[in-house]
Amino acid sequence: MKSAPIQSAMIQSGMAATPVTTDHANREGGFTFVEMLIVILIMGILTSMTAPLIDNFLDAYMQERDLNGVTSQGRLAMARMTRELRGSTGFVNPPYNNSTQIQFTPPGGGSTVTYSVTGSTLVRTQDGVAVVLADQVASVQFTSNGNAPPVTLLDIALSLTRRQGGNILFSTSVNPRN
Repeated sequence: MKSAPIQSAMIQSGMAATPVTTDHANREGGFTFVEMLIVILIMGILTSMTAPLIDNFLDAYMQERDLNGVTSQGRLAMARMTRELRGSTGFVNPPYNNSTQIQFTPPGGGSTVTYSVTGSTLVRTQDGVAVVLADQVASVQFTSNGNAPPVTLLDIALSLTRRQGGNILFSTSVNPRN
């Protein structure tokens, strides 16, 4: 609005006093087209800078998840085989040379147990029932000491393949109680 002396001068001269308006007074709430374009441009720049970082984080997460899954499978399979082979009461065809399967009598007796690889799966078979111990098996080897019974030391080597490439090797030595 105009100041009072200017309004009184306008009234004395016969001019009607009209309020002075600016663009801000008539303008309704919202953004102009130019302001919106600037915001979209800034958002595009920020997105293009952060997208590679997010992609790297996702790749690292997927690799870590794969590594954890393969490691967990390998450890569980090795723990089960070690426990059962340590308590075994006898071997059928002991693996005096490198062998990809082993047959033995489990702790407490019972029917023969076989550990073998079918395709890329490590399987424990007893009484015709197969239980999967690990997937993505690259190789498994059972090796015993010497060339004659009794088996006093048994080496197990298990290699599992990662989805992202490469193998993880698990190995242990077992002293069967016979």
